Amino acid sequence: MKLKDFQIEAIAETSEYIRDFLVKKEQKKNDKVSEVVLKSPTGSGKTIMAAEILRNLADFFELHPYAIIWAAPNKLHEQSLKKLSDRLAETEYQLVNVDSMSSGALTRNTVLFTNWEKLFKQDKDGNWANRAVRQGEDGKNLQDVLDATRAAGIGIMLIVDESHQTFYGTNSQALVHGVIKPDLVFEISATPKAVMMGGDYHMTEVEFSDVIDSELIKKEVYLNNEIAKNINDSANSVEVVINAALDKRDELAKKYEEQGININPLLLIQLPNTSKETMSELDLKDKDIIESILEKRGLRYSNGELAIWLSDDKQNLENIEKNNSQVKVLIFKQAIALGWDCPRAQVMAMLRDTKSEVFRIQTVGRILRMPEARHYIDDSLNKAYVYTDLPDITIAHDDTDAKNLIKMQVAHRRDDISNIELPSVFIHRTDYGDLRADFKPVLDNILDQTFGTDDSRMTSEDRYNLVDEKLEIYDGELTSPIIADAIIENLDSYEVSEYETIKVNMDAANIERIFNTILRGYTGQFKNWARTKSVVCGTLYSWFKKAGINIERVQKIIACSIVNQEIFSQVFDKALDAYEDIYREEMKRRRDRELEELVFSIPEVDQFNENYTITKSPNNAMEQYYRYDNAPNTEEKFEEMLNRASQIEWWYKNGEKMEKYFAIPYYDLNDRTKTVRKAFYPDYIIRFSDGSTGIYDTKSGFTIENKNTRQKANALQKFIRENAELNLKGGIINVKGESFYIQDSPDYDEDGEWKKFIIQ
Repeated sequence: MKLKDFQIEAIAETSEYIRDFLVKKEQKKNDKVSEVVLKSPTGSGKTIMAAEILRNLADFFELHPYAIIWAAPNKLHEQSLKKLSDRLAETEYQLVNVDSMSSGALTRNTVLFTNWEKLFKQDKDGNWANRAVRQGEDGKNLQDVLDATRAAGIGIMLIVDESHQTFYGTNSQALVHGVIKPDLVFEISATPKAVMMGGDYHMTEVEFSDVIDSELIKKEVYLNNEIAKNINDSANSVEVVINAALDKRDELAKKYEEQGININPLLLIQLPNTSKETMSELDLKDKDIIESILEKRGLRYSNGELAIWLSDDKQNLENIEKNNSQVKVLIFKQAIALGWDCPRAQVMAMLRDTKSEVFRIQTVGRILRMPEARHYIDDSLNKAYVYTDLPDITIAHDDTDAKNLIKMQVAHRRDDISNIELPSVFIHRTDYGDLRADFKPVLDNILDQTFGTDDSRMTSEDRYNLVDEKLEIYDGELTSPIIADAIIENLDSYEVSEYETIKVNMDAANIERIFNTILRGYTGQFKNWARTKSVVCGTLYSWFKKAGINIERVQKIIACSIVNQEIFSQVFDKALDAYEDIYREEMKRRRDRELEELVFSIPEVDQFNENYTITKSPNNAMEQYYRYDNAPNTEEKFEEMLNRASQIEWWYKNGEKMEKYFAIPYYDLNDRTKTVRKAFYPDYIIRFSDGSTGIYDTKSGFTIENKNTRQKANALQKFIRENAELNLKGGIINVKGESFYIQDSPDYDEDGEWKKFIIQ
């Protein structure tokens, strides 16, 4: 899988911190156990990012030997072992299961995978119960093996996958501090508890919106969508839920087929969690009821369209994860919930024996992934659907991802309004201000030209000699000058008396810091160093490695020599010049697909999360109007006027950042002073009784003077002029107290004429 931009950034930040921390620890500048936390949402590819972090650290571990313990709950460690075996196949890492652990020290670059929950179990006397931990005569236990590893001068890094599960329990922490004694703990979780527990940690956080924008996961989760269609006098609640979920699954299957996409969407039916993994008599009764409902729809184990995953009953699970699997429905309990990856799963029916349920993002995590890691033209395929017989749910107060994603309040478009069609756009993000992977061959080529190393048949020694001819590369040459015996005679004078300098060696951490600063200065207009660093540093490291020069020496060669810095400044100038045409062509290619032209109409259905409250609104285009709880007071005042007005047919509160909402393209200036396209989502669309359509955006205070307001205002007026046949009007509304003013001139001026605005 090609890495997404947010993944590249998170990988670079986390790798850099781990490397920097371990260097400082070796230099005795930090002797505490510190934690690195990767907080990344469900479906964001956490395991892949962790694998790439290890790949980034491979060269570092050549000089700083470490063994790694990878711990995960349930059997997730086995899935991780499989994924990392593929991802790290060409590296020096040795991946082993704890069951295959031999006596003696772990070797450098060993990654030992283990079930975390089994590892920290203790017997009634407080002794370690698991045979992989408790000490015996054969020495094949974690305590003896790790003691031998430390004695051999090999450090230990502990990686804890899904760390929110059990990592902070008493037994778990006793195992960490009493047996493993890691130099560094690396936690991976969508909801890490490190913040609550305090202590020293560095957190790299991936935003949920970035994962959605990358098209790895679905945009929204709809709760009980169109469930009312299945309610009748004879149907009970279980029948209503199961049949509504089946109808949605069948509807999605038809839409995939219409678009020529070979995906068979999967419905997950979760049994009530009355007895965890085991099946009670009540559980078996629930299972029988569900199977009888499915039988009426032709879904049976015998025809391969129904599967089951229980502790003592598993049927039709082979290849169920494949997009074109014939299995349409899977019945399961809790065992499936963690770590199972089936991106075609899109609908979930949840039958619970409680009166309410606290939803977290993990609750629906199994149906969030996109089956082809891309969003589709039909937006209904970009959503997940949950059906439940609960009378009430609550989104966990600390789970902002779930609050934003789960839409459980439905607004339907009124049947009595005349809809509209407006040209609209959706702009996909394309430029992150970074040097991408296609810069690597360009820099490689310029380096070879500069040093004469462009012959692939050269030996490592030949390359070293050519590098030695141009660069200062010896310890005696690579030192830093510092002032010696200077005297400042007059503090008021701008002139400094003559002084001498002496040369000293710098410490490794300082060298790396200077190295990064210098390289950052070489990258010109590409200011996004977090995304650029891995490309630039990785290219230099691999190029020098062919001459037998390791990472620490590469950093020293550039950080500790002005002569070398001048040479590399010229190298990067040439490389950036050579890259300019490639970059311009790439930007053109991206911009060709950046702007998607659409047609906007008032949506048939809008759904809202719990941050919205239903509000009386007689003139709204929707039967139910949900106002955002933290909406500015200016919007509330404007809407009060709209609801009193008799000259309008309807009004609609526009959304933002989604294809279904109305947007106008405009140009803004980014930090590299190049025009970039953006999308302007005006606040309100109003249909007047005379057949005209108004488009308005409300502002107040300092936002009136904002430079973006002018650009948006002018874009709106241009849009109105270019679509004159649609009978449009509109402008920027300035809310002052209880009064409203509008500016609708072709060239917006905050100090210009503001006309009184009122709708009767």
